[in-house]
Amino acid sequence: MAQSLVKTLCGVGALAPRLNNYYNNNINDKGQNMKRYGSVIGVRAEKLEEYKKLHAAVWPDVLKMIKECNIVNYSIYYHDGLLFSYFEYVGNDYDADMAKMAADPMTQKWWDVCKPCQRALESRGEGEWWAGAEEVFHTD
Repeated sequence: MAQSLVKTLCGVGALAPRLNNYYNNNINDKGQNMKRYGSVIGVRAEKLEEYKKLHAAVWPDVLKMIKECNIVNYSIYYHDGLLFSYFEYVGNDYDADMAKMAADPMTQKWWDVCKPCQRALESRGEGEWWAGAEEVFHTD
């Protein structure tokens, strides 16, 4: 059901079945099963500063939900009109955790605030808001 954490965290309710193609399984340094996810989306030039301000002070309830849904090491980077998201999932039931996040009223309000700042890429997969990115290299 719920496939795209990035969409969930960053502003849209529709879920992306394709994103699971863009992760890698691993065991993190705490011995937890971990999957790495990366994705990309455009940011509207006139909304970049607003987006940065929002993410400099993410609402505490949103941060709490991220942790409750087994997301760790979550970052968003900016370069040349694009946002790149990276996170690690350390839970045992990704779909259930994403459904929990998608049902959270405060998270839904956060999405409503963030979405106008974003610009979905034309190359994204069907049903995606943030486009899943393929991992091409990793080393520990």
